[in-house]
Amino acid sequence: RSLGTDTKTMVMAVVCALIVAENAAVLLALFRHRTHMRTATHCLCLMGNLAFADAVAAAAYCANVLLSGGAATLSLTPARWFAREGAAFAALAASLFSFVAIAAERHAAMIRSRPGTRTTRPLLTVGACWAVAILVAVLPSLGWNCMGHVSECSTLLPLYARSYVAFCLAASLLALTATVALYARLYRAVAAISSSSSLTSSSSSRCRRPRRSLGLLRTLALVVGVFITCWSPLFALLAVDVACDSRRCPVLLRAADYAIALAVLNSAANPIIYAACSRDMRQAFTALVCC
Repeated sequence: RSLGTDTKTMVMAVVCALIVAENAAVLLALFRHRTHMRTATHCLCLMGNLAFADAVAAAAYCANVLLSGGAATLSLTPARWFAREGAAFAALAASLFSFVAIAAERHAAMIRSRPGTRTTRPLLTVGACWAVAILVAVLPSLGWNCMGHVSECSTLLPLYARSYVAFCLAASLLALTATVALYARLYRAVAAISSSSSLTSSSSSRCRRPRRSLGLLRTLALVVGVFITCWSPLFALLAVDVACDSRRCPVLLRAADYAIALAVLNSAANPIIYAACSRDMRQAFTALVCC
């Protein structure tokens, strides 16, 4: 490796370590101060799962960087290559499914007025998120790959079939579309409730609850918006990769590092959004630092 490559690898490793530490702080704050938060337990559990998925994604990308380039990549067996890439895919999928699960939880709580008293439901949801994410990630190692069919290979992910990349891209866009649609509907509903409550009983506790829900909804919607912004360049590259014949789009390789770096920075943005927009999270972080 050249000096420039080694420097870039070192910088990315440090950034990934900071992202892991940042999201670990979110998990610790949620765990230690969960009883003092007004946010619903189910939503806190899913937000914790999102932070965990972000930490795993950063760690997986760090391992990917350290095992990439020159002899490091050439020394990998197909099984190890699939494991390296699959870890990142699983973390991304779990993060996406967490977004959908959080949106569905808020939809059930606000629109359908489901009380959600079962404490096992969020744990089952988290387990389902990771089970499906891992299943999607291991599909290439189970046979959905391009080994023996070079013309079907992805340019960015050489052992992945372009059909598999297209499947992952379509599933991601479908999940994001569903999440955005749910949040848009929820935002309108909660805003209407807040407006109605302020007109009828501005001093009652029933008025404060919709405002707190609206604040949480804005925070989660901002998280989704930042996610879309950070991941859109990579999604665009993957779409070009699917449409382009193998090895005939060299621009993909030149732009991939920047798109991936921006996507990884999304995992660093979520805790900052929590601290900036959520009073519960600000208090939890403050208590964590002061203890």
